[in-house]
Amino acid sequence: MRKFLVILAWGLLIYDVNGQMPTSSVNLVEFKTKGSKHTFGKVKNLSEFNPKGYNNQPMFFDKNRLFFTCGIDSSETTDTYVVDLTTFKAKHVTQTPNVSEFSPTPHPNGKDFCVVRQEGDIQNFWSYPQLNSDSGQKLTPNITNVGYFAWINKEKVAMFLVDKVHQLAIVDVHTQKVEVIAYDIGRCLRSYEKNKLIYIQKSLKANSLMEYDHIKKTSTKIVDMPTQSEDYDILADGSIIVGNGPKILIYTKNPNSTWQTFADFSSEGISNIGRIHSFKNKLAFVNTQP
Repeated sequence: MRKFLVILAWGLLIYDVNGQMPTSSVNLVEFKTKGSKHTFGKVKNLSEFNPKGYNNQPMFFDKNRLFFTCGIDSSETTDTYVVDLTTFKAKHVTQTPNVSEFSPTPHPNGKDFCVVRQEGDIQNFWSYPQLNSDSGQKLTPNITNVGYFAWINKEKVAMFLVDKVHQLAIVDVHTQKVEVIAYDIGRCLRSYEKNKLIYIQKSLKANSLMEYDHIKKTSTKIVDMPTQSEDYDILADGSIIVGNGPKILIYTKNPNSTWQTFADFSSEGISNIGRIHSFKNKLAFVNTQP
């Protein structure tokens, strides 16, 4: 995995300065909204079983299951784990020696899940059955530089392709056709309705949050990202949230809107919120240790 992470160093920090994956935790919090006011419960660390390891890229599959990427302690490989949110017990989903998986995400077929699978210098797009009935398969065997991805419909997936200048491509998993639509993008990709995608367009002045309409083949700027924010998600009401230090900021997409504080978890020992994902009134987020 070391080569993969060095390649990603043009804007993506995964190894720390000592050449190891940074220590991080996956956390859960529930919230209530009344009008414009939000109240939050207590933050719960879901990765306490791996306190010195790498825990990242959480994704709700439903109200009771949260998948995430886990590297135990100083291991240089990662596996996919799932937490049962009714018992808060975690277990392996994959155990692949000398292979790493990243970014577990539900497959549109409802039966499988997808990951970036890294073997040596190769990063492929794979699917596995959620019930572990077989060993999985490559979905785009000719693409070997997949960094991140997001399904935009049942046949097409948006991909962050690793290169000297990172590319955003729309890939048809049936025909294997690749259509590059943007360059120099951020790592976070989110689809929020069929055929629409939100991504970050990077520039020297400011990083812009963009909306891509696959039917119209157009990209439209939503808003500039807050300084030092890379990761975001979309709430059920269409609002956008981002991690920013110990805070989560929110943008409501209304005229004259600006980024506002949604939550501040500094009092609970949270200092550096990264990856974030929501499901109804639940938030999962990553906190990277200083």
